[in-house]
Amino acid sequence: MHQSEGSLIMSSFAPAIVLAAFLAPALLYVWLAFTHRGEINSIRDFFPLTRFLSGGAYGRSTAAGGVSVATVLLTLINLSPMLGLGLLVTIASYAASFAILYFVASRILKANPQNQTIQAFLGTVYASKATRVVSTFFSLIAYLSIFATELLVGATILTPFFGDHVLAFAGIYLVFIVCYSSISGFKAIVATEKWQIRFVVGAVL
Repeated sequence: MHQSEGSLIMSSFAPAIVLAAFLAPALLYVWLAFTHRGEINSIRDFFPLTRFLSGGAYGRSTAAGGVSVATVLLTLINLSPMLGLGLLVTIASYAASFAILYFVASRILKANPQNQTIQAFLGTVYASKATRVVSTFFSLIAYLSIFATELLVGATILTPFFGDHVLAFAGIYLVFIVCYSSISGFKAIVATEKWQIRFVVGAVL
């Protein structure tokens, strides 16, 4: 009897706990975005067009971005019964890409002293506006596809709590992401990812 009562109490508190787990970081992220608002003086400060990140900040941002790839984690889990250790190829290649970047980063910076985006760099190297536009178009499609997939997968995990309203929650979550990132641009993203990696490490521990 006591066990069933305890289970009932936990089940009644579960939605509140999940909601608090979403609201607390959301409020923190908005506050962090506003704290960096004063550093935005031009469009070059809003987007990562200048090198303002330290090595540690870049490392935390990259780690948080990599760990939070929910679609990849779910895909690995779903494919593990069929592919088993063969999935290590995916993990190894992902890790190897960062190892390669470590050795070629200095050469990339020398070849691109103005720190242009990939699209702008291609347009400059090939002296072609069409090349820049086409590469920008394909990059935009890729980023929108990844973002939409991440958003839907993340919201789908909450199906037990939101039921048929998962898409509505995904829409609200989308509006929040756009709003907080528009406050201080990439600086807000970097600031929040620093806390995100802390949350991830804390959850693992």
